[in-house]
Amino acid sequence: MLRPMLKILLKRLPALLLLGLCLVFAYSLLDGPGADFAPEALILTPGGVETELNLAWQNKRAEGELALLRLRNETDGSLSEWSGSVGSGAWGQFFHKVSLRGLSPGASYSYTLSSDGKRWSRQYAYRAPLPGPFRFALVGDPQLNGRGQDQSSAWFSADKSTAAGWQAVMDKIAVAGGGVAFIAGVGDQVNSRTGNKREYADFAAPLQGIPFAPALGNHDRNYFFQYYFHLSNERRFAPILAPYNKKRLREGVAEAAGNYWYKYNQALFVVLNNSAYPDSAAAALPYIQRFEETLAAAVAAHKGQYIWLFAQYHKPTRSGGAHARDKDVSSFAEAGLEELMDKYGVDFVLTGHDHLYARSFALKAGQTADTGLERIARGKGVIYITATCAGGGKYYSEGPAEDYLAVRLQNRKPGYAIIDVEEEAVHFKAYSVDSDIPVDAFTVVRAD
Repeated sequence: MLRPMLKILLKRLPALLLLGLCLVFAYSLLDGPGADFAPEALILTPGGVETELNLAWQNKRAEGELALLRLRNETDGSLSEWSGSVGSGAWGQFFHKVSLRGLSPGASYSYTLSSDGKRWSRQYAYRAPLPGPFRFALVGDPQLNGRGQDQSSAWFSADKSTAAGWQAVMDKIAVAGGGVAFIAGVGDQVNSRTGNKREYADFAAPLQGIPFAPALGNHDRNYFFQYYFHLSNERRFAPILAPYNKKRLREGVAEAAGNYWYKYNQALFVVLNNSAYPDSAAAALPYIQRFEETLAAAVAAHKGQYIWLFAQYHKPTRSGGAHARDKDVSSFAEAGLEELMDKYGVDFVLTGHDHLYARSFALKAGQTADTGLERIARGKGVIYITATCAGGGKYYSEGPAEDYLAVRLQNRKPGYAIIDVEEEAVHFKAYSVDSDIPVDAFTVVRAD
């Protein structure tokens, strides 16, 4: 009985060996117990449109000078390999950037990364968005500092660091978001103005699998922002080496970066870099010109393809916070920043910087055009939103009372917001990290 079976096995051995090798090869394309490469600070960012995705990671020079990604479509089983760009980054490392294009709407993907083509990372997951309604999160000023939180916080204990605060916010977004497609950031991802590896590592740690669209804040004004984020449709400008930044090249280079856009289903997001410190309207004007160029290019590229228009930038002109009357902020306002929002029909301006939560009434030409609080008709004016800090590193006092404010809150707790975007309405809810009850909620209804 055994001899016939043995003969059959021996006869089929070449085919079985070939099948086994194929299975091992297919398995190795993605992940396995032998995954032996760990990319540092892996950060996903939205692609130019919803069927695209950008990735960036760091590693030591000795770990390779390639940027490779093996992608599996778990929905249909197809495999593909992508390559990207590599450059010399910070702290003796290389940065690696890869762009994915033509993702299938709603498809589930898994992927692995390599910097040398030999050693591959563990398997990561990503789900491409479906057309139609979507949900995203808003965060401001994680400002990871490698240390503790503000001791005046109402959510403070001696063992809480800014990294812990950031992780707590991300945990809440994962639950309350219930399928957040991406996170819109409004600046100050890290604290050190000259760049700090640990801060970036703390920032990236909770983000794997969730694209993050950053604005560049005043604490991000260093070379390293460009190493850690892979932005789509970024406009390239020459540095402005002005007296107010003491001609420091790293700040001039950073101030010229971070003007870009991305489209996600029925919404267009234009991100502007107002991290600079102009000391007059004349000094701010070159930046305003760059903002208009970016807005005009984004709107022209997607004419007829979107309904809602969001602008993201760091420094708010309508927060009612401590920075609202700073010279650099007032210089941007006097040079025409708000006029640009009116001119291009921006629906929402998303900002940070003041480490409190605020929402304006619908404003047009600098004046309150609608005093609706919970339900607002689209087209009445621009709504300016200031996100509080998401790491808990520090809080600022409220500024003077302003009649343009619908809501202003300084509760000294990390916070975030969840925004649902539909064709006919945008629903907005802001939360503190320790409660599932919104501190603010409103809906803007499409009237056209």
